[in-house]
Amino acid sequence: MNLQEYLDRKRSLSPVHREHCHVCDRSASVCLCHLIQPFDTRTRFVILMHPKEARKQKTGTGRLCHLALRNSRLHIGVDFTEDPAMRALIEDPEYTSVLLFPSPHAANLSQEGYQSLTTAPHGKLQIFIVDGTWPLAGKILRLSENLRTLPAVSFTPRQPSGYRFKKQPRADFLSTLESIQLLLELGREQGAEDPDVDIAQLPGIFERLVEIQLQSSATEPDGHPSPAGS
Repeated sequence: MNLQEYLDRKRSLSPVHREHCHVCDRSASVCLCHLIQPFDTRTRFVILMHPKEARKQKTGTGRLCHLALRNSRLHIGVDFTEDPAMRALIEDPEYTSVLLFPSPHAANLSQEGYQSLTTAPHGKLQIFIVDGTWPLAGKILRLSENLRTLPAVSFTPRQPSGYRFKKQPRADFLSTLESIQLLLELGREQGAEDPDVDIAQLPGIFERLVEIQLQSSATEPDGHPSPAGS
């Protein structure tokens, strides 16, 4: 084998380099940034992501929500008890802080919950959302004592999750993006969000994500799903 043949063979065996988008953290071929037009909300969403979820955030929606919502924060970690940034957010006097968690004692925001939580002196709501699989989210909540002290809120889903490639633990569970979309709808209907806030792009982003993942799964030779853009 001559040198040229050797080099040609080596190139054929080398992994294909794919450009990566460092904004949405996806391969350039499945980048979703062109669908995202950041917008303002009265409600502040604090998205808490487990490090394991952050590393495989190709089919998740937490990072996409953070890119779309100007009034949002994204924090990666497991135990936020002594986190100074988390303490500052919780103690922010402009906001009433709550935790989105389906506990039996949670205030249901689908039942005019926004109205009672956004009355004076705190006129705006700050919702902490744990983004990740149920076991990872459960670990964050077990370890983060400051999160467990927050009042819990929930909602009643209007339709099942559209996460067709990922089974939810319960029929009434939604992805982070679907949850935030519904919360913004409820806030707008109950006067806690500006009536002209445009949230129409969120379902479009979600539908494209699902479409990409389903296409990726269909092309896998073994028939098993693989993370889109990984």
